[in-house]
Amino acid sequence: MDNLLAYIDQGSFLALRAFGHEPLGQYVWVYEHDIDIDRLRQLHRNLGDGLLGRRIERSPLPFGRHRWVAAPHQAALDIAPVPRPAGDLSAWMDEQVRIPIDPERGPAWRMAVVPFNEGGGAVTLIVSHSVGDAGAIIVSLLEAAHGIKRDLGYPPPNSRGYREAVREDLAVTRRSLPEMAKALKVGAQLARENSAAPKRAVRPGKHRGGTLTIRPSVAVVVDAGAWDERAAALGGSSNALMTAFAARIAFIRGYADGAGRVTVQLPVSQRTQADNRANALTGISVEADAREVNTSIAAIRADLKEALSGLAAEEHKLIASLPLTPFTPKWLVRRLASAALGDGTPVGSSSMGEVFPDVIRPDGTDAEFFWARGVEWPITKEGLDQRGDSLFVGSGRINGKVVICVVSWQVDGANTREELIELVSQGLADLGLSATFV
Repeated sequence: MDNLLAYIDQGSFLALRAFGHEPLGQYVWVYEHDIDIDRLRQLHRNLGDGLLGRRIERSPLPFGRHRWVAAPHQAALDIAPVPRPAGDLSAWMDEQVRIPIDPERGPAWRMAVVPFNEGGGAVTLIVSHSVGDAGAIIVSLLEAAHGIKRDLGYPPPNSRGYREAVREDLAVTRRSLPEMAKALKVGAQLARENSAAPKRAVRPGKHRGGTLTIRPSVAVVVDAGAWDERAAALGGSSNALMTAFAARIAFIRGYADGAGRVTVQLPVSQRTQADNRANALTGISVEADAREVNTSIAAIRADLKEALSGLAAEEHKLIASLPLTPFTPKWLVRRLASAALGDGTPVGSSSMGEVFPDVIRPDGTDAEFFWARGVEWPITKEGLDQRGDSLFVGSGRINGKVVICVVSWQVDGANTREELIELVSQGLADLGLSATFV
């Protein structure tokens, strides 16, 4: 089986090496009853037989295509030696993020569990985005729950000699020359289009020195019935209401333009059942009038439909330019990341929709709460300030509940969980909703 990284996956890895940090996906299950550790060990073993059972091996050529190698078992299940108070959940999550993850050197993912003094406990799965996006993680969890082994057919690490690797990778590059020529034309067109677009004042660079930190996050639970009733009353759908919520809290933060509009970016999964890519996604963006979302979200619903219908044309340009990825130097990766952010503050909203029941049962029983958040690590406070303000809303539905996680950073702001709780509470109240904080 072909073990070459897809261009989008090599781009993700190049960004990691260019910035010195990368996005991690952290998935969290909270139990109010005791966790079955034996069943959890079984799931952990099974995860190594799927999309997570691999690492990246770089080409010896500076412009070569990197490859996947087999790495089925990379880190033991981390079981906390003593229980902790349930109120330590947020601190424990941050502690787990600080344990090194690396898609090349390994481990590319890890799982940990902690019991609570009050009973129950929490489980977390942390995965390098260079190895799997949210869709890949959901597929991995589903397959692991049923003991399904995905035959990736990847070779073991370091199975190629240096000369053999150079010869093979040169051949791959020669075969790619026609698509590279096409990519140059498309890349030039995209460069012209981007040159006319406004740029952010802040330029993300590889920042060295300073205090390592993690962007604060909060998770809340809203009754799904109340959520859907409110979406219908405002003339929209559940996804439109989530987009409206993201726009509203961005507006409260002062991220809207002079007309009160906020651009919300939404990832769109392209993953198919047999897809072995780490990142199988694209994205759309909509502009929302954040001043009116508490009275109507009909416009957001219409804009979401229009953006999805026009996705193919925009996506074609991006795909056509990807063959240039292996030739992109680190300094250009950082510059392109800045250009991709465009003007204003990045505001994202991502929904997992109705989460499959097997995904919320890592130990074979239903967790009371499940959510995911994106984390950049390792990065300093100074590095986050250099990247600029950011705001991201993730959501999913489990057992009649809408679970929302908000991750945020403000340059020179308080950046405390308490401040973020106030922001989220106000945003929900503005939309006529109430929630319980996990």
